[in-house]
Amino acid sequence: VIVEPAVVKECQGDGLTFLEDLSDPRNSHRPPPACYCPEKMKKADMVVCLGGDGTILWVSGLYPGPCPPILSFSMGSLGFLTPFDFRDYKTVLGAAIKADVVVGVRTR
Repeated sequence: VIVEPAVVKECQGDGLTFLEDLSDPRNSHRPPPACYCPEKMKKADMVVCLGGDGTILWVSGLYPGPCPPILSFSMGSLGFLTPFDFRDYKTVLGAAIKADVVVGVRTR
């Protein structure tokens, strides 16, 4: 699981040894997204967003070409692009991992 650098720092000591930092060590001094490693981003099969519509738009903008499917969870009260409520994350992630979801294709 590749995550933002802040998530890796926040989860240190929690036993989550499967987390990999998205940043490129050569650019770790730069702020996100400039520090992100393009090779790691290309490996993504799916992106999970916690936030709102702006978060989804920001993530899709990180990919200049094709973007992997984005599984988005609303963290607020209203979202047009965030179809899932965060309270349902276990059920939704489980279905996504089992490929039991419908993927909506959008253009930018």
